[in-house]
Amino acid sequence: MNLSNRLQKIASLVPKDVPAADIGADHGLLISYLIKNHIIPYGYASDNKKGPYENLTSRIKEEQLSSKIETSLCDGISNCDTKKYKTLIICGMGGDLIKNIIKNDEEKAKNATFLLLSPQGCEFQLREYLLSIGFYPEKEEIVFEDHFYEILLFSKNKKELGELDLKYGYFLRREKSDVFKEKYISLIKINEHILSNNLLVQEKRESLLKQNEEYYELIKE
Repeated sequence: MNLSNRLQKIASLVPKDVPAADIGADHGLLISYLIKNHIIPYGYASDNKKGPYENLTSRIKEEQLSSKIETSLCDGISNCDTKKYKTLIICGMGGDLIKNIIKNDEEKAKNATFLLLSPQGCEFQLREYLLSIGFYPEKEEIVFEDHFYEILLFSKNKKELGELDLKYGYFLRREKSDVFKEKYISLIKINEHILSNNLLVQEKRESLLKQNEEYYELIKE
């Protein structure tokens, strides 16, 4: 079973031998891979749309994993037993949506030991919220697959976090991987293109210049 680079990175961060729930599992590729490669003993997978849910259940049957994977057609984690499935995987959607999914069942989410999330934007707001409910960075990765994707594993192991950790990632900004640098180099170039517009208002110009200064500082060795 072949996974994309992004899904492979997500799978690499899944805590071993901890039952996991894949929320918004779509075709069920990830959860099936985790079972078949003995990363987790059993799992849960859900989707809130009929078509993707049917794709999910079809794959699980084809892979003969029905005895190992519980499925549900539902919103968020509403039907998920988080006392049983201690890793919650929520990937492939906006950071604001991930935040809302957790917030809508916050007490249930707090039963989990790990939250493995891959937000598409709004990373700062998501990290800030997770910190407020007692979850802290455990591991982080960044991959490029048409877009830059941050993959965040949070646990209840406390850490002291500053604003830069929330904005750019506790581990990401310290490890400074090549992909991490590429992300911020691309953002610098976008800002420079906007700054080339002579009609840009001064307030916006100053904001972009300050942002680029922060990005340059972020990626320097």
